[in-house]
Amino acid sequence: MSHGTSPFGRYKVGYRVSLPLHCQEQEHIFGINSVALSSQGNTLFSAGRDATVKQWKIRWEKEGDDWISPVTTYSQHTNWVNDVVVIGKLEDRVMSCSSDCTIKIWKIEQSQEDSSHSSVLSCSESLNHYHADYVKCLSYSSGAERAFSAGLDSNIYLWDVSTGAKVIQHVTFPKDKKKSIYCIDSSEDGNTMICGSADGILSVWDVRQPTQQKKSKLRGHVGNIRRCVLSSDGIRSLSAGADGSVKLWDLRQQRCIRTYDDHSESVWTLALPDKNLSGTFYSSGRDMSILRTDIASGESVVIAKASSPIQSLLFHRDHLLVASANAGQIKRISLDSEEREEKMQFSSRIIEGHLLNDKMHVLTKNEGGVMDLYNIIDCKWMKRFEEGDLNEQLQALNTEIYVPNWCSIEVDLTIVLDQSYCFSAECYASDIDPSLSTTKKVNLGQLMLSKLFGTKRDPTNDAKDLTNDAKDLLVDDSLADDSESQNPEDYEESTKMDEPSTVRGNNIQITLMDAKHGSCVFQWERPVRSTTPNEDACVDLSDSVVDPIIPPSHLPHWIHEAVSNKLPSVKSMTIPFSLISSNEKAIQQLSSKESKLTSPRLFRITKIIAHIITKLELQPITVKGTVVEPQDYVQIICQNKVVDKEMTMGTVKAFVWRSSEELVLKYGIDPRFEK
Repeated sequence: MSHGTSPFGRYKVGYRVSLPLHCQEQEHIFGINSVALSSQGNTLFSAGRDATVKQWKIRWEKEGDDWISPVTTYSQHTNWVNDVVVIGKLEDRVMSCSSDCTIKIWKIEQSQEDSSHSSVLSCSESLNHYHADYVKCLSYSSGAERAFSAGLDSNIYLWDVSTGAKVIQHVTFPKDKKKSIYCIDSSEDGNTMICGSADGILSVWDVRQPTQQKKSKLRGHVGNIRRCVLSSDGIRSLSAGADGSVKLWDLRQQRCIRTYDDHSESVWTLALPDKNLSGTFYSSGRDMSILRTDIASGESVVIAKASSPIQSLLFHRDHLLVASANAGQIKRISLDSEEREEKMQFSSRIIEGHLLNDKMHVLTKNEGGVMDLYNIIDCKWMKRFEEGDLNEQLQALNTEIYVPNWCSIEVDLTIVLDQSYCFSAECYASDIDPSLSTTKKVNLGQLMLSKLFGTKRDPTNDAKDLTNDAKDLLVDDSLADDSESQNPEDYEESTKMDEPSTVRGNNIQITLMDAKHGSCVFQWERPVRSTTPNEDACVDLSDSVVDPIIPPSHLPHWIHEAVSNKLPSVKSMTIPFSLISSNEKAIQQLSSKESKLTSPRLFRITKIIAHIITKLELQPITVKGTVVEPQDYVQIICQNKVVDKEMTMGTVKAFVWRSSEELVLKYGIDPRFEK
């Protein structure tokens, strides 16, 4: 395939910024939808709203925070991961489902480097073309090595997962009775399956019967059924609903035999010590109360009160694992004979994110009021502010610099580049690093694409070698000759770039998305490392792509062109303005032709002053015996404010002029040098 050709339409590129080390290793960025435990109880898997599946090592005997430690994170989903189950006779795989409409199977491989037998996850199979909407739930029948999946498209798939993943049955509701399915469970032998839907109906299916033949349809809940559990013998079931009730069903009699109404709001999760539905069950949800309920008597006790709604509970060995809808940690409760209400505090999720004026930093705030600063160019966390007002912190961090938008920020700190505007922002190199040139420019979109998709330089190419990261991804802004420098109207921005570099930081996940449908087309995870003048800064894309099905030649045309130093044609922003003498007795007025001008957004005030000096043929003056050059005594005034000579015209327009009307600049002599 030739460069730039592709079977897809318009694209977006997304990459995720690294979180603070303690967050990156210890927790999900956002809430957790589901947890699953190995039968031995020493390995836990969690499905996160940050589009990741995490694996954890459990040490039940440990106290404090040492009882759980992260093993690995895998992030090939592109939306919420809604459920996760451990599958296989040897429990060597994990199945996950997501709001990206896919199901993935992860192979758990023993790490060769770790003598403690910790594991790493690798995606062995991705099931992309089955569900047409969010896949919300999974169930696994270990006796038959079968798995069930269901979601908002009203479809239920039965999978044979003994070796890979093969559909052996497909059940769907009639089109006129389309219903969203939010929970599912199955018997150990895989013959009976139950599912709860948004219409409040618990449906029971005999898998052995022909497709579409239901065993029973149980009504009783008002609104969505969020969780259902089938007894190991397939005779009874528990269901939890948005109406705040938990119901016990006799499936043979097809009726509700008991209702538990102890929650004040929607019940989202259930956990059972005994799958035979005898003894007790645990429940929680939106009201943040965790209840232990005696199935026979119906008596309920609040054993814990959390600071955040509870999305998932899991019982194991006199412990209850607790995961929140709004926080990325997993807590545990030790269950003993002493009845007491435990307070459970979850750390907060990110609720706000603001892109700073430089379009290179993001400030986020979580529910607890803690703020974090991120660098989206270097893909790293910068600083934490434990307290303070968000607006005050934004004001303190923001500088008066105008840079057009070149990306959008999603709530999980994924930075999205859309081909329609990702090349809109240019800035001076010194805006990225004060030690860099003040006369060279960087196109932020091209810089980032070069970092993400950069390849090794062809040794036959006579272009300049890359030596030091962004320092060589610059364009000289100085004008070619004096005549050009005299007239801002004649200035045109150059867009040529040198050889691309790589992102500084850890491994980075890159997602290529279909812009129209928002679906994932391809995904990479590539190593990135710091670059110094003494090392080859570029990484061969073919070596860094995890998924070999997309070679560099298959990149969309606009990405390939940008990485190949051919920036797509972008209309530069220009600013019309007028120059007026502030005091014609001290300095004369320019002619109408010389005072009605248009300049590029990146034009600095120093060049406006150079234009004035040239046209008026200004000469040095002597003040108190000191010779003062024109560039030192001429000043620019806007809105009665002396403008910093290093400001760009875009910045002056946005932060000083602050009007949609044509910009007016006044020029005069600095009062310090007036005779």
